[in-house]
Amino acid sequence: MANTNSPEITLLEASPRGIQDRRETGSAKVISKGTVEFTPNANDTLTVARVPADATLDSLRFAFDDNGGTITIDCGFYLVPVEGASTPGTVVDQNALITLLDTSTAALAMTEQRFETQEINTITERMWDLANLAARPNYDQFDIVLTVVTGTSPVAGTVSWYIEYTT
Repeated sequence: MANTNSPEITLLEASPRGIQDRRETGSAKVISKGTVEFTPNANDTLTVARVPADATLDSLRFAFDDNGGTITIDCGFYLVPVEGASTPGTVVDQNALITLLDTSTAALAMTEQRFETQEINTITERMWDLANLAARPNYDQFDIVLTVVTGTSPVAGTVSWYIEYTT
């Protein structure tokens, strides 16, 4: 029988013992969750969370009421807006996390979306990696934003989210 050690076990068994990045061992979890009423018109945005650029995304879950019409939604990263602004900051990657999620045909129960666009090997990548940046940016935070790509004959409905990340 063959055994393969995870990177964590390999570091623990090394001589001298290696140091594991604490984000990979889940030492500091943060949860952002909430509910809001939202009418998804085309090009509207809903900012749901502010996350550290160096955090790792563990879970990204959303639930939507049936929004009627034809509604598709992206989820990605935006820069934090200037203080007092009523709109999101500049788009970093609009669909880094979710691409064209259909919320028009039926209500969507709370569903894990973490790997909808990202590969499973991104589990330890930092937010700035998930935002497809080549290097760590010189700012410390991103906003996670839903962007309505298609919004024809929308009906107001409830959006709920549960976002878990490690700092």
